[in-house]
Amino acid sequence: MRIPLGFWIFIETVPPEPYISTTQLDHLERLCGWAYARDMYIILDLHGLPGSQNGEQQSGHNTTSPNFFQPLQQARSDQLVKAVVDWIGSSAYSSIISAIEVVNEPRPYTTEQRAMLRAFYDRSYETIQTLGSKAPAMFFADGFVPGDKFAYWWEFASSHKTQPPTLIYTDHPYIGYFPAQTNAADIYNQICTKGTKYANFPVTTVITEWSLRTGIQNTTFERSFYEAQLNTWAWYSGAVFWSLRVLDSKVAVLADKVAQYQWSFESLLERGSIASPTKKGDTAQFLKELRTPCGAPPTLVRDGAPPQGTAAAAAIADAEAAKAMIPAITQSIEAAAKQFGLQGIGAKAVHKNPPKHRRR
Repeated sequence: MRIPLGFWIFIETVPPEPYISTTQLDHLERLCGWAYARDMYIILDLHGLPGSQNGEQQSGHNTTSPNFFQPLQQARSDQLVKAVVDWIGSSAYSSIISAIEVVNEPRPYTTEQRAMLRAFYDRSYETIQTLGSKAPAMFFADGFVPGDKFAYWWEFASSHKTQPPTLIYTDHPYIGYFPAQTNAADIYNQICTKGTKYANFPVTTVITEWSLRTGIQNTTFERSFYEAQLNTWAWYSGAVFWSLRVLDSKVAVLADKVAQYQWSFESLLERGSIASPTKKGDTAQFLKELRTPCGAPPTLVRDGAPPQGTAAAAAIADAEAAKAMIPAITQSIEAAAKQFGLQGIGAKAVHKNPPKHRRR
């Protein structure tokens, strides 16, 4: 279960930020209890970071000038990750926190901003690892970098490759949408093509967002589209549908005005577009039952060479240029943290009647 969270749940806001955090950690604690009772695991998805990592409304801002890539907001984001880690360390439910997605859909526009993102990932990884045996995996996104994304992040992923994995790549392949598409054959082909792209990356992949939103609204297609995606994303480390429930917006400003239900697992289930397992609890058998146009899974190569070609070379050169900027960027962030007296706030929740830890 992936739970989107705003930074204001864990650290203090500053004017003019309007967010209210009262009781939100209590609700998170309650969700963890429900998941624990049902043998479910949780991904903590940091969906809105200080200053906004992408300028989009789901980050807590709707702006063309996001400020996440400023030293002060980077320092506050470090504070956020430290607070999340402290909360996990003191939580009775730490054994079911499987991962932290340290930033959802970051969007750096320049080499310097991409350097800031890489540096943030490095610092976040080290902070998470301070939990030792309790440390969940860190999920990272490619940041919409131009050109060959896998080549760009190859060195970073290789340098954090462990077994079991402590670093996992995450992607949001909204096949058939942005914009809405109506050619079913082409949509299926996109699934199969996308599915093979993760096979040679140094670390495994989890699809943390996908949906059934396309330009086709009929149950037969939706059901086969669901099965094809679910089967293909299972070639790697699984997927999380976006989202469990979508409520109709009475004033749809930014909401989908055409087919909101295709974003809602509950609505699609009621509609008959979601396949159900014939034998509950047997995931392997369920996946075998799914129809897929993509054939057998590809061979996974985690120790191969990085991508070749002109686009890959350009991406690697940009990544190296960004990495060279990190020492200066780190100094500016440390200076901002010192200037504003920022420290990790840590846990706010009080854990009552904690159950015994469960490890698998």
